[in-house]
Amino acid sequence: MRLTKIAVIALVAVLLLSAVACGTKSYQLYTSVSGQGNITPSNGTLPEGDAITLIAMPESGWQFDHWEGDLNGNQSPVTITMDKNKTIVAYFTEVETTLPPTPPPGFVTYTDKTIGFSIFYPNSWQVEGDKVYNSVGFIAPSRCLGENIISSVYNFGTEYPSLETYYSEIALNRSYWDNYHLISKENLIIDGVPAIKVICTFGEYTNSGYTIIKEMDVFLIREQTLWSIGGGCATTCWDTYEGTFNTMLNSFQILD
Repeated sequence: MRLTKIAVIALVAVLLLSAVACGTKSYQLYTSVSGQGNITPSNGTLPEGDAITLIAMPESGWQFDHWEGDLNGNQSPVTITMDKNKTIVAYFTEVETTLPPTPPPGFVTYTDKTIGFSIFYPNSWQVEGDKVYNSVGFIAPSRCLGENIISSVYNFGTEYPSLETYYSEIALNRSYWDNYHLISKENLIIDGVPAIKVICTFGEYTNSGYTIIKEMDVFLIREQTLWSIGGGCATTCWDTYEGTFNTMLNSFQILD
C-alpha cells in the first residue's frame, strides 16, 4: 500500500512537470551582418525570458558600428531578453587606413622611434642626434656667413602641463639673448596639437664676427610632453631657407 501511494505521488509530479513544460514558450533569434564580421551567439530557438548576451566581432580591417532590427545602439557586448521572436543585424564598417604622408621633391622622411617623432628634411642635409638633449639637428651642406643653417627637434620630456605657461614664463623671457627681438607670435595646430610659433631675431658672435640670426621656434605640448621644432640662419639667408623650415614644420608628427 505504501509503495502504491509513492508511485501515485511520483506519477502526479511527472504529469505536473510535463504540463508546465508543455506550457513554456520559445522564441526564435535571427541574426545577420552587414559588412565583414559575425555575431555570437547566432541563430537559435530560446526559452521565453532568457537573457542573451550578444557580441559583435569584426573581421580584421573592419570595426563594429551599430545594431539594427530589434536592437538599437552601438554597445557590444549587449544583453537582450527573449520576449518575442527577434531579428538583429550587426553593421560593420571598414577601418580607414591613413597612408604616411609623401615627402615633396628633394625631401625624405626621418623617423626617430627613440625620441618619438618623424619629419621631412632635405635629402642633402646632414642629420645629427644629441642624446643628452633628446634632440636631432638637420644641417644644410652650405653655410650662411660662415655659419651652419640648421633645423632642430627637441623632446623636453613630461613636465610641462601648460603651453601658455611655458611660453609666458620661459620662451618669452629671453633677456639672456643678445639683442633679442620678437617679430611675431602665432597660434596654430601641428599634428593635431595646439602650438605657438615664434619668429625672432637675436645677435651672437660667430666665426665671422657678430651676426644677426633669424629663427623660427614652435612649441607644442601633448600629454605634458613639450616639443620644440625650430630653424634658423643669418638674416641675410632667411628668405632662401624659410620655405624649407616651414615644410619641415608642417610635416612634423609625434609617434604613438
